[in-house]
Amino acid sequence: TELTFNYNLECLGNGKTVCKCGASNCSGFLGVRPKNQPPATEEKSKKCKRRHGKRKSQTEVTKEREDECFSCGDGGQLVSCKRPGCPKVYHADCLNLTRRPAGKWECPWHQCDVCNKDAASFCEMCPRSFCKQHREGMLFISKLDGRLSCTEHDPCGPNPLEPGEIRRALLV
Repeated sequence: TELTFNYNLECLGNGKTVCKCGASNCSGFLGVRPKNQPPATEEKSKKCKRRHGKRKSQTEVTKEREDECFSCGDGGQLVSCKRPGCPKVYHADCLNLTRRPAGKWECPWHQCDVCNKDAASFCEMCPRSFCKQHREGMLFISKLDGRLSCTEHDPCGPNPLEPGEIRRALLV
């Protein structure tokens, strides 16, 4: 096995950062795997063969994270929620953060928009969420697609919003 580190280097363009470690199996660039792995000894290859079990089929593999920001719907450099089972990701700008949060960060979808207590009900179209005390009248089943939605996504309202549009509308 090979010990690797995630240096969290910021990517600027398509350039690669030169590695000067001098290791025999180094690719010469940080974060790039060597093209030719050194041949494994016969004993190691036997151990590896025994360890490999049944592979998961493609249908069993589930997506751990979403590809687009839950606030604006765009891709790019995203911050992911570390709460187990939460696939939500956001741009730091959409969260009004000047830099990416460090450590175990949980997204705003898990806190009530009114009191910041643990949320019990969630809009399925934007990050708005509410605790049991504040959810009354704030969420409803959408007539458009049957999903639980906040009042900002009411298709029968005067100015219905699409998913991702709530943030822009509230900032105006």
